[in-house]
Amino acid sequence: MRQGLGGHSVAAVIYLVIGLDRDTLTPWHDNVRAGDAETAEQLARSRARAAGIDLVVAAAIAPDT
Repeated sequence: MRQGLGGHSVAAVIYLVIGLDRDTLTPWHDNVRAGDAETAEQLARSRARAAGIDLVVAAAIAPDT
């Protein structure tokens, strides 16, 4: 959990991150647990980079968004 506005705890949620490999234009997606969409995108890029993918993120979708 992380701190939100007013010092309240905010639970991490699972984001569906969707994008493309910049080099091949191959679609890519993964589920990422994070406290916010920006962190989810950063984690997704790290995972993709570890797999040799230069990820361009198109969307990070959370429940109820």
